[in-house]
This record gives sequence, C-alpha cells and structure tokens, in this order.
Amino acid sequence: MPSPLIRRGIWAIGVAVLVIALTVAALPLIASTRIVRDRIAWEMSAWSGFRVTIDGAPRIEV
Repeated sequence: MPSPLIRRGIWAIGVAVLVIALTVAALPLIASTRIVRDRIAWEMSAWSGFRVTIDGAPRIEV
C-alpha cells in the first residue's frame, strides 16, 4: 500500500491534468470569434498597408 504522501501526489497530478484539459477544451468558448477576426484583420492591415476585412468567422485550429 503506497504511503499517504505518494497517494496525495498522484491526486495532485491528476487534478492538474484535469484542470489543464478543461482549460484547453474551454478555449474556443472563451475566445470570441469577433475579437479574433478583428485582430487578424488589424494585423494584416498593418502588415500590408491595405484595408483588410474578414467577412466570415475565422477557423482556428490548435
């Protein structure tokens, strides 16, 4: 039977993995597509010197 310290460490690692997984899964819900679309258009405008508009919703894959 593992010691209480090892058991507590395993629980802590499990909770940390769960929190990271939930954060990654929630990113698309947290980031507004309008904010992302406007920022992409602004950066492309600054880079190219032309006015850039994005009509559709951007598709971002991580």
